[in-house]
Amino acid sequence: FARGLAADQRRYGIVLCGGDTVVTPGPLTVTITAFGRVARGRGLTRDGARPGDRLWVTGTIGDGALGLLAARGQLVAAALERRFRKPEPRTALGARLVGIATAVADVSDGLLADAGHIADASGLSVHIARERVPLSAAARRAVAQEPRLWVNVLGGGDDYELVIAVPPRRESALRVAARVAKVKVTPIGRFDRGRGVALTVGGRTAHTPRKGYVHF
Repeated sequence: FARGLAADQRRYGIVLCGGDTVVTPGPLTVTITAFGRVARGRGLTRDGARPGDRLWVTGTIGDGALGLLAARGQLVAAALERRFRKPEPRTALGARLVGIATAVADVSDGLLADAGHIADASGLSVHIARERVPLSAAARRAVAQEPRLWVNVLGGGDDYELVIAVPPRRESALRVAARVAKVKVTPIGRFDRGRGVALTVGGRTAHTPRKGYVHF
């Protein structure tokens, strides 16, 4: 654990500057709080999306939630379990999104929930086409064998990918930034007037509860 923490400090330019240890009769629990600074005007927020912006996502979605099932022995997929246990935050691309994206969130609560967070904060609706959601080969096999796992893919979270609102005129800049950061980006939907999250499957609106982690 200490070696891994040291490696992350070197990779992401962070410093462990304090800590405390206490006794617990239960299992080992580690809590980490991160603090940082953002230069004025350089912050990426959820509330800036505009009607007509497209919704993009980095990487692949669903590996975290399906990987949790694999870790629990409910699914046999070593690749998914690895993604669950060691996610890759998209910090390199995130740092390049200032001036390109109008709103950004990470997929920690679930794709539908986190896209919905942007829509809610921006006072808009978001429309997502399920067939456009990028899946890893392992996740694609899992949902092909058991379609009900789409609920986990769309609502499970723990992917730590980015959902990004981008105006059409800046999409080429997004592609360049993604190429430099060596991250795949995929358009999966759009923002419009109205409220809520709409999911389509094969062009038809699907009744899918907006699942995801609820903080409060």
